[in-house]
This record gives sequence, C-alpha cells and structure tokens, in this order.
Amino acid sequence: MKKFLQKKLHIKSVIGLFLAILGFIVMLGWYTNTFFIIQLNESFAPMQFITAFGFFIIGISHILNTRRYITLRVLSFSFLAGMGLFVPFNHMSGIDLGIYNFFLKYQIISVNSLTRMIS
Repeated sequence: MKKFLQKKLHIKSVIGLFLAILGFIVMLGWYTNTFFIIQLNESFAPMQFITAFGFFIIGISHILNTRRYITLRVLSFSFLAGMGLFVPFNHMSGIDLGIYNFFLKYQIISVNSLTRMIS
C-alpha cells in the first residue's frame, strides 16, 4: 500500500511538472512574441496568457500537493478560484474588468481570442 501511494504521488508530481512547463512555455511565447508557441495552427485560437498562467499555477499546485505545503496550496487554489469566477463574470456582465490585460498587454488580436471561453 505504501508503494502505491508513493507511485501515485510521483505521478501527480510528473503531471504537475508537465502542466507548469506547458504554462511557462506559453507565457514565455507571449513575452517574446513567438507566435508558433502561442497559436500552434492558424485555425486554432491562441492560448490566452491568463489560461497559460492558470496551467502554470495548477502545475505548481500539484507539485506542492505532493510536498505538503498547505499554505501555498490554499493560496494557489484561492487564486485559481478567483480567476475562475472573474472570467465568467467579465463575459456575462459585459463589464471589462481588465482580466485579460492584467498580466500582459495583448498585441495579437484574433477573432476568437477573447470570446472563446463563454458563448
């Protein structure tokens, strides 16, 4: 049983590392204006910076979950929950809260880029 739990924690760490690296690479693509990282194909909408940041935080949370850092886990969860509540509120209310431009001022405008999350 102990081996199973250790293996499960190892898998969670690997998944967390993958998500954190994926989010970091896309955020780096936004900062360096590397379009093939942000948008893999022209027919796809580009991954938003806030989404990449969410992937990064989720990955870090998975890694912290395996290391028992309770305070940091709660902070990361609270941040993700806040983002998860503000984005739909931003779309449904029609009030621009500046969520998409909070971390990075967008220079790429795509037809589906800012409205693909909620129709």
